[in-house]
Amino acid sequence: MRIVNIKNLIIVIPVVLLGCVGAPVKYVNGDFKIENSSDHQLIEETGKHLYFISTIYGTDEMKEEVSAIMEELRKRHPMWKWDKIESGQVSVGMTMDEVLLSWGDPTKTNHSSYGSQWVYRRGKSRAQYLYFRNGILEGFNES
Repeated sequence: MRIVNIKNLIIVIPVVLLGCVGAPVKYVNGDFKIENSSDHQLIEETGKHLYFISTIYGTDEMKEEVSAIMEELRKRHPMWKWDKIESGQVSVGMTMDEVLLSWGDPTKTNHSSYGSQWVYRRGKSRAQYLYFRNGILEGFNES
């Protein structure tokens, strides 16, 4: 039988629990440290925050972080179609990352030798299909 020191347990449990919470990517002591994060990390974090921002659970901190991330991505990718991204639109020629920033994660993805199909369901009956080849949006339609 092993005896556990209660003082160590009191310290370990909160640290473990805090590690399980979806903390911001590089948020330390009130300062954003996003410049060392990959594009993928930043886009993924933005997607999580945008979902919650659209609900009653969205916080000002989340909004500030999304703004900071978008600013960083603008610096890295000035040629992206920012007018479309910020207005929630997509257009042929956008990269998968641009579409993710504009519309978020797809409901479903399908892969073939041709490329990828992303399906977005908005509402009960309306689905939108986006077709990518080599990571670039080649076409889309609605059912």
